[in-house]
Amino acid sequence: MLRLIGRGAAVGTVWQVVRALSHLVWVVIVARLLGPDAYGKLAGAMGLAGALGTFTGLGLGLVMLLEVPRQLHTFGHAWYRALLMTIGSGVFLVALFVFVAPFVIGRAASNQVLIAIGISEIICFPIAVLCSFAFQTHERMGWASAVYAAVPAASTMAAAACWISETQPSLGTYIIYHAVASVATALFLVGVVRIRLRPPRSKFACSRTEALRGMELSIVRTADIALNTLDKTLVLRIGGGEMAGVYAVATRLAFALALPIVTLSSAALPRLSRLKAEPASSRDGLIRRLLAVTIGWGAAAALGMVVLGQVLPVILGPAYIAVAAVASHLAALPALVGLCSLGCTVLLTSDRQRHRLTIQLFGLLVLVGTAVLFIPAYGLSGAATMVLLTQVLTASGLWLIIWTTRSKSVAGS
Repeated sequence: MLRLIGRGAAVGTVWQVVRALSHLVWVVIVARLLGPDAYGKLAGAMGLAGALGTFTGLGLGLVMLLEVPRQLHTFGHAWYRALLMTIGSGVFLVALFVFVAPFVIGRAASNQVLIAIGISEIICFPIAVLCSFAFQTHERMGWASAVYAAVPAASTMAAAACWISETQPSLGTYIIYHAVASVATALFLVGVVRIRLRPPRSKFACSRTEALRGMELSIVRTADIALNTLDKTLVLRIGGGEMAGVYAVATRLAFALALPIVTLSSAALPRLSRLKAEPASSRDGLIRRLLAVTIGWGAAAALGMVVLGQVLPVILGPAYIAVAAVASHLAALPALVGLCSLGCTVLLTSDRQRHRLTIQLFGLLVLVGTAVLFIPAYGLSGAATMVLLTQVLTASGLWLIIWTTRSKSVAGS
């Protein structure tokens, strides 16, 4: 299917599979290692950190991703500017996370745990994303996918090391292993970018126009990520750790199954960005093919949700017996996540970020509103309904904007 995006397709597919499998193995090990309550607290805190982490770098990585494919000679300047801003802003955001997390998640957590989560999710993961963007700007999609696969693979090794080394593992002990693995992975990936892409050294410089565009893109990305991470934080806050743990296992299964489509959308971004300057038929044809692949994969992933949902409680133990019902309830979630991801990419590459942001902010309002209404009344079933309704309305809004604004532009031409 990845012929749609160029020569790195076959290798990219392999790395997508590795990424999805690593993510699932990590979920299994950590969920069994910590139990539903502690795992729910971890998932909720990571959700909040992940949302804050979208501001890391102030959007300059996305500026690089959109601009460098059109002007490849600017790569060195864009890379070093984004890397320095990612590190500098990340330190500030970790401090902010440690301060606000106890108020948002409503659960006591030590500063050590929060700092470790912040380093991992607010500094190291954005650095990994930036490294993937660097390879995407050169359309080296195999390397871009490999970078993303390295993150869950490192997390899985950290979880396995904790399981083997600790006789009585806890959230406090596991998160240290996780943070160390994240730091080592980030350093390794930066080294890979320097060796493989050889970005020319450049001094830090950022114009007012670039900074404003980066902030706009950062806000858009924050709304995007928050839709897929804050649900766990809300379930932890409203329903407690045990409910959040079961819910997190089921939704992480859905997102693991959606990874190939999310990666496909991301890999198509440079091509869609360049096609913006070419006849509309070329771009529209690619979008239609991507949409067909997304729907087809979503149908297969729905079956995977039902089947794997029955298997996970056997692997994780009786404390996770409710995962089977929740996973079946969420069978459509991988397809919806894929449709949202592709829709966001299409709007981003056609300079309709504000349309995308409007729909995603609406989705966040739906997420919070349905959490408050459904979780206290219906428990896990209400949490599943919350995320499905949010994704359905968000995907519908994104694609309505895509096709209606396209129709207007065609009519006016």
